[in-house]
Amino acid sequence: MIYRIFILSTVLFLLSVGCTQVQNANQNDENLFQVVINSDVGQSIYYLDTDNKIKRNDFIDMAGRVTTRIYNYDNNGQVQSINETSNLGRKSEFYFSYEYSRGDGQINKKTVSHTNSRGNKQKVESVFERDESNNVKKIISTDENGNTWIKKLKN
Repeated sequence: MIYRIFILSTVLFLLSVGCTQVQNANQNDENLFQVVINSDVGQSIYYLDTDNKIKRNDFIDMAGRVTTRIYNYDNNGQVQSINETSNLGRKSEFYFSYEYSRGDGQINKKTVSHTNSRGNKQKVESVFERDESNNVKKIISTDENGNTWIKKLKN
């Protein structure tokens, strides 16, 4: 949920400062709308569904190189995978898994596994600590090498 809110808030922010167009887009017979954002490093085109979930993102840099990300979601609406390809033949895959609390269905832990085009793999586990009102107050992330970083949130 936090990742989805971050993506959506980022897109909405970019819409407010530099979006050049929002229009309906029909890709693969889905009801999608398109958000185009131009910047001094290139152009990002987001394809969102009617639930405001990003289904696809194309980034075209100033040299014409294209990176495409395809997003897949699980039954809870969380990002399950992102497949990234470029017109230079590079491929990356991101897989997400979640552990939920039993009582309220909140995410307690998220695991992200990444494989790049060279076959290198990386895994990061993030644990969400909550306050007495069930708001996330801290995210503790650890990679497979034991590196840990903590992000404290202000509620």
